[in-house]
Amino acid sequence: YVGKVTKSKGVEELLGLAKESEFSGVSFDLIGGGDFLEELRNVVQKDGPTNFHLHGKLPYEKVLYYFKDPSVSLFAFPTKREEGFPMVLIEAMFAGLPIVAYDMGGVRDAVFSGETGFLVVPGHYSEFKSKTLELLRNRRLQTEMSAKSLEYARKNFTISKMVDSYEQVFKEVLS
Repeated sequence: YVGKVTKSKGVEELLGLAKESEFSGVSFDLIGGGDFLEELRNVVQKDGPTNFHLHGKLPYEKVLYYFKDPSVSLFAFPTKREEGFPMVLIEAMFAGLPIVAYDMGGVRDAVFSGETGFLVVPGHYSEFKSKTLELLRNRRLQTEMSAKSLEYARKNFTISKMVDSYEQVFKEVLS
């Protein structure tokens, strides 16, 4: 996870997963700052789990390092609030990461369920857990979704593609 560490971003969901036995061998890395970081850090220090790592806010170059780390299998985005268009999803896709996310706001503009990752009904923790486990356990599916994420990002979210899209919107609005 990369983003604001606030309750509305669903980071407690990730802590819940990390505490479950099925995820005991999985490392959870959370990058970002926010009003919930210290409280979450205190919870983790007091009760564990040891596979849950809070890195705080990092320079962008270090974030890219985490995205490209070959041990990173997926990007989890358990937001509980309406998002506009979360650019962090595009950054994860450019790193070839499949995404598991709650279907809130603009998330569906980046994630295509069953292709570039999984969209989960908001608040359905058990489904979020199930889809995360499915990706972690099925290397073939993970590889397929990874390739589709990267392909979709390259096809739709390069600078030139985005500028072309903005230009088209301006033309439509001004005509």
